Amino acid sequence: MIGEVTTDKKVSLVGIFGQSRLLDLPTNEPLPRIC
Repeated sequence: MIGEVTTDKKVSLVGIFGQSRLLDLPTNEPLPRIC
């Protein structure tokens, strides 16, 4: 599910980063992000 095109433009723009951010935002924890 990399670069999943959904109604959310955030996921569409970030793409791969969107998955990491979506999981990082709700958790509010310093997770190892890509980049």
